[in-house]
Amino acid sequence: MMGLDKLQALDEEVFNEKGVKIEEQKQGIVKRGDKGFNELVKVLKENTPIKGEIHRILLVEDEAGVKIGDSPEIVRLLYYSAKEGVMEHLPLHPFDPDKPMRDLKNWVEDSFRKQLAYWMMGLLVIWLLANSYMLYLLNRPMPW
Repeated sequence: MMGLDKLQALDEEVFNEKGVKIEEQKQGIVKRGDKGFNELVKVLKENTPIKGEIHRILLVEDEAGVKIGDSPEIVRLLYYSAKEGVMEHLPLHPFDPDKPMRDLKNWVEDSFRKQLAYWMMGLLVIWLLANSYMLYLLNRPMPW
């Protein structure tokens, strides 16, 4: 969740090739070594056809160039770089700019629920073994 929060903060400054700051575009970046990066990579690899190693994950919010009907005024794209310098993005929906982040959040929550289920099953097995052992101790004959 920390990686998602860092992406959604959109607090990275954006500069063009000439070094001029771009005010219309906002970005959130999670790089290798940041908290939550490995978890996001794991979730992306489970739910998308990503091949190779991911170096960073980037959320870009930009103004929509063409507005069609009820389409939003902004576009959000979730990029990831599987190779240095090559960026790919998750599919976007023209009328729902929050879809990539909502999908990623749902994938993270599903992964957390799976891990929680495994922990609960492990604790249940330990509790059953301890309970069985205690019942065994209670039912054996006393030495006095």
